[in-house]
Amino acid sequence: MRKIYFSLLFLVALPVLVFAQPGGYTPGGRTPESNVLSIYSEAGDFFFVVINGVTQNLAPQSSIRIEGVMQPLNDIQIMFADNRTREVRKSVNVANPIDHRAVDLIIKLERERDGDVKMRLDRCVPRENNYQPLQGEYVMFFGQDVARQVIVEDRDRHHGHGDNHYGDHGGRGEVIVKETIVQQPAPIPVPAPPPVPVGPQPMNEMDFQSAKQSIANNSFDDTKLSTAKMVANGNYFTCDQVIQICQLFSFEDTKLNFAKHAYKKTVDNNSYYRVNDVFTFESSKESMNNFVTRGGH
Repeated sequence: MRKIYFSLLFLVALPVLVFAQPGGYTPGGRTPESNVLSIYSEAGDFFFVVINGVTQNLAPQSSIRIEGVMQPLNDIQIMFADNRTREVRKSVNVANPIDHRAVDLIIKLERERDGDVKMRLDRCVPRENNYQPLQGEYVMFFGQDVARQVIVEDRDRHHGHGDNHYGDHGGRGEVIVKETIVQQPAPIPVPAPPPVPVGPQPMNEMDFQSAKQSIANNSFDDTKLSTAKMVANGNYFTCDQVIQICQLFSFEDTKLNFAKHAYKKTVDNNSYYRVNDVFTFESSKESMNNFVTRGGH
């Protein structure tokens, strides 16, 4: 008789517990027990849970049990992993006004015809101290998620939500739970490696200006030419760099000699016709054109 009275009184008080407006019930004169908030998606949608501004699960889940909920009034925000479904947010009062004992408040997420999801009360039951997770249910403590691997073997019992067996903590068959918890530190960011150059690269501007100065420091064209060829043997140029070196020489023949020598060491020699601008005589330009046409021979 006492059990029936408790059940009827609990059902009468149930609307006070759920989806309350701000200013919800807080037990006075005693330290409240921690409650449990269970949320599952009827359609199997994966989601993140944020309670009072604290993100709960590190990875999206379709069914989650959050233990250690101390505040009676909680701001619950559901964000869906598909990035298309609009988030759901409500103030929910999780408390038992009868004897202040801990409860397990179970909420289901229902997808409506327009695609939006609503939070609905499934049921509210006394918290079970030696709780065994349901198959596919993710269990964590408030604000303290860890990486978990949970294997549940549920024998002689059909698993379901809503009107089937969700939240029904009695009448279980044999349940075997194997759980491994692995703490995962935040990964150390590894800087991306620099891009690998494709093909030969021309001299950088600083090295080129230094080489150019070394060539210019010589008094005679022959010495300038030998120095320039030495630079070319160990480096690559752009057409602009070849033009700048050619402009250091006083004689047309020296310019033509270096231009032919540097042709195969130029990364953009498909534009080598521009080098002709350094020549004064048509004969030099013709010789350069024939050389390029023969592929540098």
